[in-house]
Amino acid sequence: MNNTPQVSRRHALQALSLPLLSPLAAWSQNSGLPLEQVKIINGFPAGGTADATSRRIGDKLAGTAYARNGQQGQAVLAIAERYALQGNMQNAAIQAKRAEDLLPRGSAARQRAQDILDAAKTP
Repeated sequence: MNNTPQVSRRHALQALSLPLLSPLAAWSQNSGLPLEQVKIINGFPAGGTADATSRRIGDKLAGTAYARNGQQGQAVLAIAERYALQGNMQNAAIQAKRAEDLLPRGSAARQRAQDILDAAKTP
């Protein structure tokens, strides 16, 4: 009888893909951020470990990019959205209020901040 745990091919590929995403996190710390949109391509199905990791890295890259470009309101909104997606509505509301104060009236981003505030008030 063999008691060695079996690793599926899918899990092995996911584990091997994570080191490939690490340079993205390191790259975000550099000052040379691109000015155009960056797409993270994930070859695994939605809802898996690789998908969740890609989304977290993407969220952090977005917040960093906004902050480095002087768009503090957008950077704070990215943090508020990340908290809201994690279910941490108390911190999401704090960040959304900060974003609302920094974003221009009537903008779509300010409306998103207000939506987060409304969702945080709902029991």
